[in-house]
Amino acid sequence: LELRMGDPMDSEIDTRKARSVPRTGGRGITADSKMHFLAGLPRLDGSGSLEDLGEGVAHLVGEISRHWSGPAAPQVRMLPHR
Repeated sequence: LELRMGDPMDSEIDTRKARSVPRTGGRGITADSKMHFLAGLPRLDGSGSLEDLGEGVAHLVGEISRHWSGPAAPQVRMLPHR
């Protein structure tokens, strides 16, 4: 998947198809069929507001973590401050 590029010339899939991707959030093209797609922001709380987006995503991550019984991803190590 490739989200809409600021400059269609930067597309690694298809420059011509990338020009036709609408200038709205979540739009892009697929690598295999070069078709348009629209991706939605996953939220479980039913809110469509950007005001509480951080809380909504935190809620989603918490719910996934609570229900996931498989192995966890390794912790991300932070680089030391200089």
